[in-house]
Amino acid sequence: MKRSLSAIFLLFFCLFLLISFEGTSQDPTNLSSADLNSVNIDELSDEQIQKFLDRAQESGLTLQQLELVAKQRGMSSTQIAKLRNRIRQVQLGASDDEGMQIESPSDRLRESAGDEENEFDFFTFLNENDSLVSDKLEIFGMDIFRSGDIAFEPSLNIATPENYVLGAGDEIIIDVYGASEITYQEIISPDGNILISGIGPISLGGITVKEAKNRIFNRLSSIYSGIRGNNPNTFLQVSVGQVRSIKVNVVGNVVQPGTYTLSSFSSAFNALYFSGGPTETGSLRQIEVYRKGKKIAVLDVYKYLFLGDDSQNPQLQDQDVIIVKPYVNRVKLAGNVKQPAIYELKKGEPFSFLLEISGGFSSGAYRKLLTIDRIGIEKREVETILNEEFDRAVINDGDSIYVKKISSRYLNRVQIVGAVDQPGFYELDEELTLAKLIEMAGGVREDAYLMRGNIVRLTSNLRMRNLTFDVSEVINGAQDIVLKADDMVKISSIFELEEDQTVTLIGEVRNTGEYPYIDSMTVEDLINLSGGLTSRATSSKVEVARRLKNSGDLSQSSEIFIFDIAADLSIESGSDFLLKPFDIISIKSSSTIQIQKVIKIEGEVKYPGFYALKTNEDKISDLIDRAGGLTEYGYAEGASLIRRTEYYRTEFEKEELDALLELRRKELEARYANESVSEGSSIPELIQMELSKYEKEITENIKKTQYSNELEARIFRAQQLRKLQQRDSIAGAYDIVEQQGIGIQLKKILNSPDSPEDLILKDGDIISIPRQLETVRVQGEVLYPTTVRYAGSKGFKKYVSGAGGFSNKAKKGKAYIVYANGSAQRTKKFLWFNIYPAVKPGADIIIPQKERKEEIDAREIIALTSAVGTMLLVIDRLSN
Repeated sequence: MKRSLSAIFLLFFCLFLLISFEGTSQDPTNLSSADLNSVNIDELSDEQIQKFLDRAQESGLTLQQLELVAKQRGMSSTQIAKLRNRIRQVQLGASDDEGMQIESPSDRLRESAGDEENEFDFFTFLNENDSLVSDKLEIFGMDIFRSGDIAFEPSLNIATPENYVLGAGDEIIIDVYGASEITYQEIISPDGNILISGIGPISLGGITVKEAKNRIFNRLSSIYSGIRGNNPNTFLQVSVGQVRSIKVNVVGNVVQPGTYTLSSFSSAFNALYFSGGPTETGSLRQIEVYRKGKKIAVLDVYKYLFLGDDSQNPQLQDQDVIIVKPYVNRVKLAGNVKQPAIYELKKGEPFSFLLEISGGFSSGAYRKLLTIDRIGIEKREVETILNEEFDRAVINDGDSIYVKKISSRYLNRVQIVGAVDQPGFYELDEELTLAKLIEMAGGVREDAYLMRGNIVRLTSNLRMRNLTFDVSEVINGAQDIVLKADDMVKISSIFELEEDQTVTLIGEVRNTGEYPYIDSMTVEDLINLSGGLTSRATSSKVEVARRLKNSGDLSQSSEIFIFDIAADLSIESGSDFLLKPFDIISIKSSSTIQIQKVIKIEGEVKYPGFYALKTNEDKISDLIDRAGGLTEYGYAEGASLIRRTEYYRTEFEKEELDALLELRRKELEARYANESVSEGSSIPELIQMELSKYEKEITENIKKTQYSNELEARIFRAQQLRKLQQRDSIAGAYDIVEQQGIGIQLKKILNSPDSPEDLILKDGDIISIPRQLETVRVQGEVLYPTTVRYAGSKGFKKYVSGAGGFSNKAKKGKAYIVYANGSAQRTKKFLWFNIYPAVKPGADIIIPQKERKEEIDAREIIALTSAVGTMLLVIDRLSN
């Protein structure tokens, strides 16, 4: 009994531990899970599928082995098929460099030299399944019958063809004019006759319009004598008015077989169109038309629509039968042709006919030969046919043909680059030499380096080889080289072979930066080119730092020259001093020039507004005194000081920096749009890193137009803070705050000026003094967040009660108050009791929320209970 109680106690203890432990649910991406039969692939996200692939990669599994493991773990065949499709989607959606993919044997094949693009296995693409109905290739010609925008109907507003066969229901119009004028309109009766008064019945059924005219002419000539003779005075015209309707049977492999009522002008193709066209297994080339049990025509849609042959598209008659047979031969044609599709061919038709139907090769097609993937008797086969065999090469049912793209290499092209008048590509003929190519390119420029040129040549094994020549000797005819295909001739410029020579101007000038070095340039010349000095430039201390050459003193970094400069830019001493390449010229600032510092006082003072500081030691009490002191409504305990942070930027800085950064961001987004990134990185992160570097680069450009002794250091400080926040995952790292409130005790400051509470003011500070406040706001986890009237006798809990009291999610021990002056006070703890801070007018009481804990559903509890029960049962048996 005692052991049973211990086991029960142990059971409840284990249940308590398991229920308290978070994240105990089965991971569907875990390959070692004992049971995968409950996993639904449709419910898995792309991230889980990628995690599944990563774990398989870590285990060294291929796709086939992965499917086998999943099957052994209980996954159904349906779910395995869904998993295979999801893996394909994830792999196609990921970039080449992003993530990890399961490696297949083909991934380890090396590319052959000269391949400029990775071609996938086209025959695998063409033969994804055994059916010719592919998701990627449509059956050629079928779209004509599936499109609602196309209509094939016979025209009734045309002259009746003379070979039109008349029948019951046709309206015959006979116009007699001349000496006698009369019109007869008669409908052919079911027995094939029309009845004309004074003549009797005339049999017209089953004969053509031409024959009917002759028969009517002979019969009417008996009563209209003027019709016949050498000089007739009466004339006759016969036409067909309303035509009859006929019924035609369309059967076989059509979308909607049945009997269709059509106009008697309809052809076999019209009937085929109204029936919806052939099915996926129906033929477009073998459509038979039967009349009274005899085959009268075989319609070929390809020849009718795409070659204009309507010889086998007869006009239908009543009770004609159209039979659509199953297709006999279908082949896939893909790649560089104008209309890739699945085509139907008749037995014995060559590839040239297939090419004609498809519209021919596209402009980039490789036309010398092509390869056919063919289904043999036992296995698949491959057959290669040359272009001269296209007219006789027979295509079989199930063949797959891919027309490759022509190689990007040129047979007769050479290139010349560098210091010539017309660089570029030129045609290579048998007699083209280096000298002739230089002449064709307009000759060398004046800056050409004549001592040496280079030819980069591809050898037979596609390795590059360098050939050197003397440019001057080639021009003079003393040397020449016969060129070969793909040769690239390089003639360098003398400027390319030497470092760019510049001088750098920094400091108090209008336009700092690098300037190209010009012979005989003086310091005055360079300052003049930069736009002159700023108002902050000192009248002395122009400093030139010169690069040292061949100096034996390794402790010396550069040679320094110092001059005095006048307001007219003249240098008092050393005016004959000439600059040299790579000199750095620095114009210093004057320490005697001070920029005014402005602060703002707003609210309940007698004279609110902007004030310039008299000294760098002006304090809050000084400015309050200059503003005339507080008004009678001023609330000193609610006063606050608003100060700029490291992130603050002036309006000028905002406009300049934001415009430049936005322009740069768009450029980076366009650059990275079609690029892949390495693992562990993301495009937004890369763009942000680039923008941070760019922001640092343009700091100097802002400094030269907006003076601030602290600008560069301030922006650097802001950048450092961003990096630290990102590294330490500080919440709200990207919520850049440019100004923050500082809680001040203005009442103490006014009573005791120059006390520690009396802060020294900084440029841009704002002192805000509100009116007497009479309310308290309660926010956060209360039942009814609201603003209540301040009453000095009320405590913290009374104000919370006025907002409906604490909610179930309230974290009472972390409640705090933000006072009107910007300072804050938290709740303190003494033993088990909360000691809440005092409430003052204008305060905000904030009640935070408890941390959320994930709940375990009933199925997980049952599973955990079963697991613990099994464990206790094993322990009980072992103890026995």
